[in-house]
Amino acid sequence: MFLLEESKIGAIDVGTTKIKAGIYNAHGKLIELVELESPVMHKGPIAEHDPKRLILSIKEIVRNFSKKGVKCLGITTYRGSLAVWNRNDNSALSNIITWMDLRSSIRYKELPFRIRLFSKVPKIGPILSPESLIVRLLVLTRERSDLANLIYSNDVCIWNVDAFIVSNLINKCYTDATIGTLTGIYHPKNFNDMWRLLSLLGLKRFNVPEIIDHEKVLGLIEGGIKLGGVMGDQQAASLGSNCIEEGCLKITVGSGLFLDLSLGRSFKLMTSQGLLPIVLYKAPSSVNWGVEAYVPGVGTFIDSTLKLFDINYEAMEKVLDVKDPMFVLPTLYGLRFPKMGKGLTFLPIDYYSLSHRRVLGSVLHSIALLTRFYYNIIVKRTGRPRKVVITGGLSRSKALVKLIASYLERPVLRTKDPHMSLRGAARLAQRACYSEDLFSEPEMEMLEPNEDLKILSDNNIIKAVKLIRNMQI
Repeated sequence: MFLLEESKIGAIDVGTTKIKAGIYNAHGKLIELVELESPVMHKGPIAEHDPKRLILSIKEIVRNFSKKGVKCLGITTYRGSLAVWNRNDNSALSNIITWMDLRSSIRYKELPFRIRLFSKVPKIGPILSPESLIVRLLVLTRERSDLANLIYSNDVCIWNVDAFIVSNLINKCYTDATIGTLTGIYHPKNFNDMWRLLSLLGLKRFNVPEIIDHEKVLGLIEGGIKLGGVMGDQQAASLGSNCIEEGCLKITVGSGLFLDLSLGRSFKLMTSQGLLPIVLYKAPSSVNWGVEAYVPGVGTFIDSTLKLFDINYEAMEKVLDVKDPMFVLPTLYGLRFPKMGKGLTFLPIDYYSLSHRRVLGSVLHSIALLTRFYYNIIVKRTGRPRKVVITGGLSRSKALVKLIASYLERPVLRTKDPHMSLRGAARLAQRACYSEDLFSEPEMEMLEPNEDLKILSDNNIIKAVKLIRNMQI
């Protein structure tokens, strides 16, 4: 126990625009935090990361961890990405395609008819959604003819960015169940691979990582640090906020809006109304499942609104009482105008003439209303969550969290530390390296709903959400 009490746990959170590195003590207190820029390379619909820059940044973090006495490290990464690399020297064969990349959505109609037909089948449709690893890979190989045959080589591995990072640190091709079951390769209930199904679509088997359970050390990094596991960022946020037990709903407001409900030890295959089955945690002897709803573009939507009016985040705290908010839709690249929907109100073309209070207030109210929409679906399908925890970078705004509580018509808990994915990675590492979990409950505050703040109605919200899913940006 003494060794654990005196230990320093390292954590790395690889996000879309930043890499966060934290050092924690044995009880989950953040001792040190460093943030590095990880700029996305945008060109039209392309949104990629430079794999060399990413790995250099992570290896520099690991070296600093080693100098400061860190002996155990956990990693969490964004999901929905695609990396292709050589297994012999771990060099990337393409840039890392991030979840923000739109090419798979734009070129989806060019894919063979049988693939698009299978995507309409309820229980397997998400496997072949435009954002899935399989579809992203199919689009990439159509753009890069040199990769079309190379991906089937024994020397090549294909996966989310997490496994690419692991390969570069310990020279092993490993992933975990939280990310592995969102790719369409592994089944979320039994974790068996689904190559037989994919072969019906004309897809041949290629090299993918092995799923390693949580609470296991993956290997030893140069410098003597144990790699204590990897995990998807949203599941890590649930673990970090102590929200993986049955009935807990974790809401993340950041680059995107995520609602993750823990179902405990029960599995439900939900693939309709925007809900996806997910794995929250997989220990050697038990599994925690859940369901997730997701709206992209929330963070960039707010950022572009603030930039439009040249105001800072503090302005968000002063728009709670806006009397006439409009319903607006978040899009992946910020303040843009989707197709007009009958009976819906969007930002008018003359938005420059509007006050920043009304526009910003409309954005916050709309995010709260979208949260309510998916919350209602979750309640209808699974029952009322026993508690709601809100975290993420935008949870720093009390105004936004207060609005969400008001639209949900229930009290919510806001984590005072917004870095719950990073904390979850550290907690994961402690369990693997020391077979202990001494992390305390994260500090939170309760925010009560205010009926007077719930101004926007539910009218036409279903049409709006359909537009979010189908709009061309």
